[in-house]
Amino acid sequence: MSRRGLIVLAFTLVACSPRVDLTPPLGPGTRAVIMIVETPDGRLLEAIDRDQAPVRTLDIGNQGDLEIWSLAYAVPLQDLNLRAGPLAIDGAGSPLPVPRAIHHTRVGGSDASAWQEDTELPERLRELRVADISVESCLEGGGCMFRRVPEVLSCVSPCPRPVEPLPPAPPQPPRLDQCLDGWSVSQKDGLRVCEPGPTAPIDCPSGEGLWPGRSACTPLGHLCQGRYSSALPVGTPIRYVDPEAPAGGDGSLAAPYQRLVTALSAAPAGAVLALAQARFDERLVMTADRRVIGACPGGTILAPPLRDGLPTVQITGGRVELEDLTIEVDGFGVLINGGAASLRGIELVGQTSGTGISASGARLDLFQVRIHDVFFGVLVEGGDSTHLQAVSLEDVAGEGVLVGQVPSLVTDDLRIDQAFGTAIAVRGSSWQGRGIWARGVSNGIYVAESTTASVSDVVLTDLNGAGLYTQSEAAFRVQRLRIERYRSAGILFFETQGTVEASDVLIRDGRGGVGLPNGRGMELYEHGRAKVERGLFLRASAHGIYVRGQQASAELYDVTVQQTQPGNEFGFAPGIYVSAGGVVNGARVDLYANHGHGVIMDAGRLALDDLLIRNTRPRAVDNGFGRGVELARGALFESQRLKIVNSHSIGLYAFDGNTRAVVTELAITGTSTSTCIAFSCNSGVSDGLVVALSASVEVDRFAIYDNGLYGVRFVNDQSRLILKNGRISGQGTGAQIVSGTYDLRNLAEGVLFQDNPRVFELLRPAD
Repeated sequence: MSRRGLIVLAFTLVACSPRVDLTPPLGPGTRAVIMIVETPDGRLLEAIDRDQAPVRTLDIGNQGDLEIWSLAYAVPLQDLNLRAGPLAIDGAGSPLPVPRAIHHTRVGGSDASAWQEDTELPERLRELRVADISVESCLEGGGCMFRRVPEVLSCVSPCPRPVEPLPPAPPQPPRLDQCLDGWSVSQKDGLRVCEPGPTAPIDCPSGEGLWPGRSACTPLGHLCQGRYSSALPVGTPIRYVDPEAPAGGDGSLAAPYQRLVTALSAAPAGAVLALAQARFDERLVMTADRRVIGACPGGTILAPPLRDGLPTVQITGGRVELEDLTIEVDGFGVLINGGAASLRGIELVGQTSGTGISASGARLDLFQVRIHDVFFGVLVEGGDSTHLQAVSLEDVAGEGVLVGQVPSLVTDDLRIDQAFGTAIAVRGSSWQGRGIWARGVSNGIYVAESTTASVSDVVLTDLNGAGLYTQSEAAFRVQRLRIERYRSAGILFFETQGTVEASDVLIRDGRGGVGLPNGRGMELYEHGRAKVERGLFLRASAHGIYVRGQQASAELYDVTVQQTQPGNEFGFAPGIYVSAGGVVNGARVDLYANHGHGVIMDAGRLALDDLLIRNTRPRAVDNGFGRGVELARGALFESQRLKIVNSHSIGLYAFDGNTRAVVTELAITGTSTSTCIAFSCNSGVSDGLVVALSASVEVDRFAIYDNGLYGVRFVNDQSRLILKNGRISGQGTGAQIVSGTYDLRNLAEGVLFQDNPRVFELLRPAD
């Protein structure tokens, strides 16, 4: 369009003759004006700072009829991202800023109508876009963009240094040194922990046992001090039994019964049976109340007369008390069907077969009981209560303790050493316990079928399966939990709707590998829910924490996942892996020196505040990956105060449609260059933040610095990246944009590009 000598002025318009005063009613608060003159040939626009040009004139020449618009602003032009002077109409530019006041007039020849105030511009003018100060020129000139007017990003140069993002708050360590009586304190990986007993295996002699809180083998009951017990009750009838006595005795001390069967039938109700320090090769069958006291464990021995699979002791009713005995096991050591049984100072020993104690529909109380060299240790089904205190099970071929459908299960100071099956399995019961020590078993603890459990002070080591395994709507709460050297998982949920709440946790040294179970620190599947407070997952194999499936969720507070080890042929061992709809929430999480990824997500949701990801290592098989965070397949990632330090290849990588990350207070630094040669490894890459393939990332308050190649990479027109209030510094290139449509304003608001040899690398798709 030819201007034909027309000059756009702010306040006065002059024709050749006579002069026409067109000063609009701007008001005292006006700092800038945009004048729009519509002529028969087109539109002319000029921006004016009022403070710099209080009086201007316009020579309209012979333009004919004109329509003139005055747009008044309360801020200077810089805040509108405009420079004083003519404004070019640019379809790729910015819309006209919304003014504080609008006036218009018409001019024909030497006549002008009065200024009229309007509430809005006509649509033809609202659609105008003008060339403002470009983001690229602003940033390359050391400036940055700020929103001094809500709807306008304007260039400020030089850019003030942004406020550094707040660092993540560190996690609190587990508190594992609050020991029960008799436990000792030692150091494990920089933590003070409580040891329940000797760390080396101990084979106690007959009549002695070892349970949590004991540093050495301890007598199970009274010591052998004579032919009969030295602790027989006073004021109660006593009947004596000695297999070496002549037949026909009356049960007195002078003439004991010779056989148990005789004593049971002949002794009066309420009388205590005192058994001599001897071997009884016969079965003991009781149907009514009876108390039986041996001379001492290891000294008084009950043994089955035949190896026929029948119980050595059978209880079918009444209240029965057994004390200071050794019972040899063939089919069953003690079989209880109904009634109530109390065993104190009892040793049950088998020949790798049989069951130590089996109770059905009965009340069971065990105190200072040792069971060893059997197939099953303690089996309980039904009954109103079971109490196990100071119980030791050793060399068990099957399950150690198996309890089902018991309204009240209480365990104190329970030890299971070497069991081919699970140490403790509880189904459909309510369980209270403390002081659990299992070593050399398959699974440590298994809970299922709506069991509710609250236990403390648990140490599980050298496991061929999982430490804690839950299924079927079980709810397990544990305080002070240690799981060491396991093969399957430290904590495992599988096809379950159960929950685990664990506080003060150390799970270390998963021993999975190629062809072996995974060795993950914690593994959750559909409907499993876990909450961990103050936990350290150390040297897990394959994954530190794995959450997969709909309604699988983990809450992590004050958790560290450290030094995961490659557990399969792919060499991946991420700190946290969320997949297929899993959810992770929490705060104060530290992921240190894990393999492949600090966090990897394919679908699912993660919201962790105060998240620190450090020294992520590449996978061992090809030196690839090692990314701090990788998000794909619709993952949703949210964090406040996230710091990613010393990753390999990429600090934070988001790709795939519907993947979204929203981060406030972000720092990414020290990303090193990948030397992997495989196609999938991004060889030569050392980028801070990468957004590609339709992913969306929003970051407010950040520092992306010293990452080698690119601070930020944006790829694909369908992707979305918004950066606000931060700095990108110390990379080879501040930002690489591979897109034909990306609006650079989305990474410029309050963003300082500093000490990057190249600020931008802009590549169009054809490039």
